[in-house]
Amino acid sequence: MAAPQGICNDGGFYSRNGDLIIDPNNLAGLFKCVQQQHG
Repeated sequence: MAAPQGICNDGGFYSRNGDLIIDPNNLAGLFKCVQQQHG
């Protein structure tokens, strides 16, 4: 699953120093956002 860039950046995934960081506390918010974008 690719991390959305500039769309669902309010939770779940973010980039720091070129590394992809996953925040498990925000995955639910990211999933909801992705569903809204693609639903």
